[in-house]
Amino acid sequence: MTELFPKKIDYSLRDIKSYYTNRNNGRLVVFGDSFAETSTRKDPDETCWVFVLADMMECSILNYARGGSSLQYSKQMLFEYMETEYREDDYIIFVSTSYTRVPTMPAHIDSGWAANIINYFSGDLRNVDNGIQHNFYSSNHNAMEYIATNITTIQDFNNDLRLIDVYLKSLKNRCGLIPAFGHGNNLPDIDVDNFDLYTASIAEDSYNHKTSIKDTRICHFSTENNKILAGMFYKYFETNSYKYFNMRKFKK
Repeated sequence: MTELFPKKIDYSLRDIKSYYTNRNNGRLVVFGDSFAETSTRKDPDETCWVFVLADMMECSILNYARGGSSLQYSKQMLFEYMETEYREDDYIIFVSTSYTRVPTMPAHIDSGWAANIINYFSGDLRNVDNGIQHNFYSSNHNAMEYIATNITTIQDFNNDLRLIDVYLKSLKNRCGLIPAFGHGNNLPDIDVDNFDLYTASIAEDSYNHKTSIKDTRICHFSTENNKILAGMFYKYFETNSYKYFNMRKFKK
């Protein structure tokens, strides 16, 4: 029988990546979804903005991001990091995902499937992974519908985002919170505004999001825009100002 109210989440199946561990100039610690995941492949691609930024700062990398995951997932990973890995000289980046994601998935299910509840209900999920994800959602339809209509509210998402932002600001570290998706969730009390990674990503002329089944770009950006995003974060950590996050700086 599954344990009710377990003391702690089982993190053993969650992927935490470390790179350049021999560097002594602090660590770049990253949370988020596929816009922040260092690789969706077996071997990391160092054109990813996280690698470019780490090279610019001469930092090591500790990456907790998981493509397709929810805000709840990133929040859990943030506090697991605080309990097990935290250092005062770490540079922390939190990329907030979309509100349309299931807060959490069963322990034996890929956390990256959290993103696809909206595709399931719109009927766009049947051919993904040969229908495996669709079958999971359909066999748990009532639970998924209950979560989507009662638990996954924009209000709760926004309140969680506010709390995460306040918590990050309470740390001694240099921390940045950047939205992966806009969806009207750029709140007045979140510092960066009129900026989200998804809008910049789909604006690239090299990618037709309407016809491409799967985005094969690293972190959903061209190599050039990965470098540009890394430069924005570098300037942010240098000045503690979000003014460098400007959508017009990305190449189309």
